[in-house]
Amino acid sequence: MVTMAFPIALDKIGWKTYMINGAWDVLQIAMIAIWWVETKGRTMEEIDEIFDGEKHSTVPNLHEVELGKVEVDAQVLREFGRP
Repeated sequence: MVTMAFPIALDKIGWKTYMINGAWDVLQIAMIAIWWVETKGRTMEEIDEIFDGEKHSTVPNLHEVELGKVEVDAQVLREFGRP
């Protein structure tokens, strides 16, 4: 739609089209800064818990394992797909 509407907007309101486009870009950046969910360094189970609200696995969170709060045993490794 933007591709089709941009030439028409340029004809009708001229340079103000660029101001509208810039304002929209700033609004999108603000929305991303507020609501973007960081998923770096998380397991798929942790990401699932963030987006779905519940964890569908018994695998412990990676952060808890790294801190030593959770012991990883053979059962957990089998569930995670490692021998």
